[in-house]
Amino acid sequence: MATILPVSGNPSATSRTARLLCHLDDRLREQGHDVTPLDVRTLPAEALLGADFRHPAVVGAAP
Repeated sequence: MATILPVSGNPSATSRTARLLCHLDDRLREQGHDVTPLDVRTLPAEALLGADFRHPAVVGAAP
């Protein structure tokens, strides 16, 4: 099956969007997909704002 990277950019961990993505992640896993969720809020702001794609946290976020 496919490897899927759902990305949440919402700053709140308890947002409706985050809950929806969690539900969809579960459904995709039930169908046999490999799901690796990414919450952008967990990445360092300076790496994102500076487009530092070599930052260890950014590199580690990709499946």
